[in-house]
Amino acid sequence: RLAAAGRGEEEERAEGPLAFRRDAMGDEGEARAERLYAALLRGAADAAEELAPLDRAGVAYLSGPDKAGRPAVVLVGSRVHQWCESAASRRRLLLYLVRLLDRVSGPATAANAATAANAATAANAA
Repeated sequence: RLAAAGRGEEEERAEGPLAFRRDAMGDEGEARAERLYAALLRGAADAAEELAPLDRAGVAYLSGPDKAGRPAVVLVGSRVHQWCESAASRRRLLLYLVRLLDRVSGPATAANAATAANAATAANAA
């Protein structure tokens, strides 16, 4: 694997597999992305009752690990179309998928999102 220009391989690994985002978006863009992710997670938590029908319909689900041991997410295309008919239903689908994928990404991502949300709240209060 190639290390990012100007950085050693150890530093590249320390930043994680999505370190390229910071290079592409800059620190400000990365902070905006984290704030957006935190807002989507809050929205998913607030809309838990509205998202229950998507769970029951089996629109997407976590499957067993792939060959590399990573969790696999299955999106059932034949069940997705009914959740794309209006802007409100597309929003519910987005929140549902964010919630599902957050469970896969683990506590580190959720902690980063919570930190970003707290920082955004503090910045807005100032």
